[in-house]
Amino acid sequence: MKNAACGIGNRRTRRCPTPHAEMGNAARGVFGVARHTENQALRKSPEEHKINGSSVSPIQIFFVPLQQIPNKTQTMSDRQEKVLCFLREHDIPFTCYEHPEGKTIEEAKRWWRDDGSVHCKNIFMRNHKGNQHYLICFHCDHDLDIHDLEARLKAALMAQGKNSPGKLSFASPERMMKYLGLEPGSVSPFGLINDEEHHVHLFLDAALLDDKNYRQPDRKTLSFHPNDCRGTVVIALQDFERYLAAVGNTYEYIRLY
Repeated sequence: MKNAACGIGNRRTRRCPTPHAEMGNAARGVFGVARHTENQALRKSPEEHKINGSSVSPIQIFFVPLQQIPNKTQTMSDRQEKVLCFLREHDIPFTCYEHPEGKTIEEAKRWWRDDGSVHCKNIFMRNHKGNQHYLICFHCDHDLDIHDLEARLKAALMAQGKNSPGKLSFASPERMMKYLGLEPGSVSPFGLINDEEHHVHLFLDAALLDDKNYRQPDRKTLSFHPNDCRGTVVIALQDFERYLAAVGNTYEYIRLY
């Protein structure tokens, strides 16, 4: 249910305060069929118990409240809700839609909308000592060679006077949970919200800045999981950079291929 009324069958309806707001009990109800008590049924005269000339039993049509109306809020994970709340709190525009689980790029492509945004692939890596961690974000249609990636990250970091990452490897699920609060299949830059110590450094593919990668170059938009592979957030590039400034982790653009 989108920004629709929060009740069904009410004479008056109200709108949800946000697209994902839960519905209040007072607003829920439908017209249904149920059995009146004997006293309720006998309050009307026999003539009043006729519809189109036919007698009606004490089963009457009346308004009854629903215990619960299914809506997207009920299936939204806490991780996704945290991301959307963070963006709203910082007045960062975005759109979000939900879909079946897509833990891999191949699965997610079945559900992504053809909205002109660049869908991003994200990998979480560690250095050989395990004391440095890197989140790497790039166009979903590309793959990276691990040895070439090591050389590129080494050159970028050493140019800034930082330590070389040495041999890179994929971080374990335990490290992913520790630093990003995420599970495999849901890796996203929005996981930086959970990195309170700003430990993780983000590398963004410089190709994400290229006009040729966008259907509308004057409106560059990116899409990521909202820390849950059952949803996709679409956000303008400049607003994504506002998010990165708000979250506080270091990041840089780098040519990855």
